[in-house]
Amino acid sequence: MSQDNLFQRRAISVPLRLDHSPPQIDPNLVENKITQEEYNQFWYELKAVTASLERKEQILRVINLLILIGLTIFLIITVWKQTLSGYFVFGILILYLVTYGVFSYFWDRMIANQKAQFVRKQNQSVWNNRNLEWSIDRGVHPLRYPRLTQLVLAVIPDVNLTFNDASGNKIVFLARFL
Repeated sequence: MSQDNLFQRRAISVPLRLDHSPPQIDPNLVENKITQEEYNQFWYELKAVTASLERKEQILRVINLLILIGLTIFLIITVWKQTLSGYFVFGILILYLVTYGVFSYFWDRMIANQKAQFVRKQNQSVWNNRNLEWSIDRGVHPLRYPRLTQLVLAVIPDVNLTFNDASGNKIVFLARFL
């Protein structure tokens, strides 16, 4: 391996959209250490890990929308009939939205943790032996330029470190960066 290519990262990076079919990849980017079929199998296994939670999330979002519509209608009726203070009902609406926001955040974290745990187990059992490593790159998500989470498969570089001991003998270490 030449010195120029030593620290160049070789990886496949695709948007992590599990609701779509697996994208086509170029195995040459990771030294042909994976086939399209293996990539597809990993994709579908990752999708299966979180499928039930994501289905429940869709159901909860519909229920949330119905509750939100009901609370809004209740707010309009109580303010119109002047049975309760508008501030009181508005406070209930805000409290509900904050509660749902916190719940959604923790639910999303739970799904992300399941994906990360699956990737970690796969790396340890299969992919690190082939000098490959999967990762989920969430990147920086500024509000102005949001970015999709990326699924990354990278080659783990092997670096030979050569040292000379006191008597001049060469000592070679194989360093693998995990």
